[in-house]
Amino acid sequence: MRNGCTYQIRFYRKKRSSQWTLSSLNTQHCNHPTASRYSTYASHRRATPEQHELITQLIDSGSTDQQIVQVLNSHNRNCSSDCEGHGAFVSKDIANMRTRFSGVSISSNNSIKRFINSMESRGYTFRLRTDDNNKFVALYFTHERMIQRARQLSDVIIIDATYKTNKYKMPFVNMVGVSNLGRDFKSLANFPIAGAWISSENKASYQWVMEQLEATVFPEGSSWRPGVTVTDQDQALMNAIDNVFPDAGNILCNLHIGRNFKKNIGPFVDEPEEKWMEIKKAL
Repeated sequence: MRNGCTYQIRFYRKKRSSQWTLSSLNTQHCNHPTASRYSTYASHRRATPEQHELITQLIDSGSTDQQIVQVLNSHNRNCSSDCEGHGAFVSKDIANMRTRFSGVSISSNNSIKRFINSMESRGYTFRLRTDDNNKFVALYFTHERMIQRARQLSDVIIIDATYKTNKYKMPFVNMVGVSNLGRDFKSLANFPIAGAWISSENKASYQWVMEQLEATVFPEGSSWRPGVTVTDQDQALMNAIDNVFPDAGNILCNLHIGRNFKKNIGPFVDEPEEKWMEIKKAL
């Protein structure tokens, strides 16, 4: 919602029937007339996989952003109006893609680029990080639908980096939000926001991930900043969050508290599993 816009929909869910009821509706917009050209909106300028491949080749050949735009738009003028990816590109689109693939040569990482280009044409946003030897050390991704929902429900963000399920054994940083729309009116539900594979769980890696989360989902100075972050007791991650989102509070994840409690206290306490469940509830 734009600041000052009077458009508003209010609805609520009845506790007994769990049915949703519309309570008020105002469909009048103000302060933001619809753009006369559809290409004003980035969603109408999304490139197809073939266009992504062409852009990548032109970038590696040394073409400027404006030259690439001219090539793409010249092709689009010869395309019918219902042709996929026919929106007029602007220089900013190429600059954004150039930034994403900065330092990545097409000769050594062509297959990865094709995969990312294909996913970006479906609404995904990627950020890559390479080392001095042009080797991938981190990959961050999110989706436009994830971004929209995260901005609507930015009060609580859960960040967990305990996953190592891929064949490269790279830690996966999972970032999810919390919604009040659970299976029933008494429960909450999680929804995905973003994810990232990193080479190591250190401050530099977490700092980079948090910076990408800020750039793509929660821009500095916006009203969408996270209210509270929930993490395990990883000091490197907590420091990175504090650097990028200094106004967000931080609490420890109850699941990790329970696991650590049993791990550290368990060897000294001889109790059946049922007793541990009671202790866990007390925590």
